[in-house]
Amino acid sequence: MKWTPESKELLAKLWAEERDMSVIRRAFPDRTRISLGLMASELKVRRMSSPVALPDFGVLQLDPSDAAWLAGFVDGEGCIAVYPTSGRNYLHPRISVANTFRGVLEEIQELLGFGGIRTKHQVGNDKESYAWQANAHADVYRCLKALIPYLRLKREQAELVCKFVEVHAMAGSGEQEIYWRLKALNRKGAPPLAEDGPDED
Repeated sequence: MKWTPESKELLAKLWAEERDMSVIRRAFPDRTRISLGLMASELKVRRMSSPVALPDFGVLQLDPSDAAWLAGFVDGEGCIAVYPTSGRNYLHPRISVANTFRGVLEEIQELLGFGGIRTKHQVGNDKESYAWQANAHADVYRCLKALIPYLRLKREQAELVCKFVEVHAMAGSGEQEIYWRLKALNRKGAPPLAEDGPDED
């Protein structure tokens, strides 16, 4: 559906003045949140600052040696990103670590107390591999906040995903910009896991 000058004008007004995203969605029932954000970004309109305080996601208490150990795995075998769901109308964060030895991923899961382990599809004669991943906003946020001081290669991705979670929680603007920035950063590395929905929110 093509944007008309009138619909662009209405979006610009609502995007700049309306704090409640559901009001904007009701004004454009045939548009996804992502398409609205993209057009607002194209129009260079910023959302009104939200008065809602950032939720308390809690603190993940890790021994420094454990945090450094896990950060090493994330730097070398991990992926920190934001993904669209299969319907492409919602973005969610993810941190994952892939390995051919399931035992080390079970150790990560036990250390953190959240996330799940999936079997990745084999290609040709490749060894069977696995991936631990967490998708829930609070879990990803707490994990990355604990690892950021120890990350070397993926610190920028971790900081961007934490910013994404904060923006999402406060219904602010900038999710799309963060998504595309992360996509560019991760393009240099290995391809991410296949898209799927989050474990929980």
